[in-house]
Amino acid sequence: MSQVSVRRADGNSAASQSILESLNGIFDSIRNRAFQLFESRGGDGGSNSSNDVNDWLQAERDLFWIPQAELAETDRDYRIQVGVPGFDSKDLEVVALGNMIVVRGTSASSSTSGTSSTTGDGTGGIRYTDFTSKMLLRQFDLNSNIDTSAVTAKLDNGLLSITAAKAGAKSSAAKA
Repeated sequence: MSQVSVRRADGNSAASQSILESLNGIFDSIRNRAFQLFESRGGDGGSNSSNDVNDWLQAERDLFWIPQAELAETDRDYRIQVGVPGFDSKDLEVVALGNMIVVRGTSASSSTSGTSSTTGDGTGGIRYTDFTSKMLLRQFDLNSNIDTSAVTAKLDNGLLSITAAKAGAKSSAAKA
């Protein structure tokens, strides 16, 4: 089991602004792709907002790999599990915001997606992989604010486990 980097955006610091700018860039890419899809349908959304939602979801799928995940909530925290096969801890980043967790990643093996390759020493390597070459992106909107300083992330056998304490929640250690 290995630790995964957690970046915290909990104020107006330069680091927080950098994180928010990066996320805004991602959302701008999705927005632009969704608009391209809208235009390709003739640019007529009419009163059917489901087309707009479908365009947004398709844009996400076109640009990013959205992994399967599970979000559980207790009185004290949120627990998130994300399937990230083919990723190492150094390839992943968890971003903790006030009421949101974002998981981003780029796999080193993604450059060989769907292709054959061998290493130079003749020992072989990845011959084929279904792991996508798209950037991994998964966003979790939470019902309440979290304590961004109390977010941990660990990777074990392709499963990323994130625990985020709710803001103001008493830890079990403090109760003992």
